[in-house]
Amino acid sequence: MSDQSFPTKARVTCGIVTGVIAGTFASFAMDRFQAIAASLLPSDGGDEEPATQKAADAFAKGIVRHERCKPVVTGFRHPPRQA
Repeated sequence: MSDQSFPTKARVTCGIVTGVIAGTFASFAMDRFQAIAASLLPSDGGDEEPATQKAADAFAKGIVRHERCKPVVTGFRHPPRQA
């Protein structure tokens, strides 16, 4: 089948569907891998900050030159200040 006989809209739709399926599978595979790895790796019992928060800190310090506010309660963040 040549590109001429396959309309652009169909190619875009096919790409979107393929991307959604691949992303869903990758997300599931990553979740299963992390669950298995967590059960195999030794745990020090520490309450270490999640990698996403570490990445946000690095971004804020390096790019924005502002330190992220530490939450008082785990899972809670203060709303941004109004200007």
